[in-house]
Amino acid sequence: MLNKHRELEIRKVSERERIVVLKLAEQIFDFFDYYWFKKWLLRSTILLAELSRKPVGIAELVVRKSICGTTGVIMYLGVIPEARGKGIGKALVKESEKFFMNRGIRVFMASTRSWNKASITLFKKLGYRVLELSYLYKHLNYELVYRLIASLHAYEDDIIFVKSLDRNCILEHI
Repeated sequence: MLNKHRELEIRKVSERERIVVLKLAEQIFDFFDYYWFKKWLLRSTILLAELSRKPVGIAELVVRKSICGTTGVIMYLGVIPEARGKGIGKALVKESEKFFMNRGIRVFMASTRSWNKASITLFKKLGYRVLELSYLYKHLNYELVYRLIASLHAYEDDIIFVKSLDRNCILEHI
């Protein structure tokens, strides 16, 4: 995909390119998130953002069953510090949504920690509903919330993002 800047390309990486992705992830994530990014690497699809052919961002995608049915999950999203604020994260999320929609998936989710203001702002601007776990626990039973957390593998996170093109998703009605 070429965006309006023409020098930004986002593409799915091949198996043999995963070493490039790991080196990029080391620059983006802290030790904890790098560990889990690496752990999911062989079970996920990776989108790579390149700016003027230089790797600058990644999205790690999986398809999971959630309380809203088959769900496209952005497990990890990151951009190297020197390339932030240029719309690369936004382009990665939009390309992730296209990837999922091309597979018939109409519910997209991600999660983060409440201190990650940049992520919260980004997903909000892109039309995602921002749900705090404390809110979910008040409006859903414990088992449903736990199943949601497990489907996103969001055990350390307290913010859930959801964008649903399917009105049957329970998270649309709370």
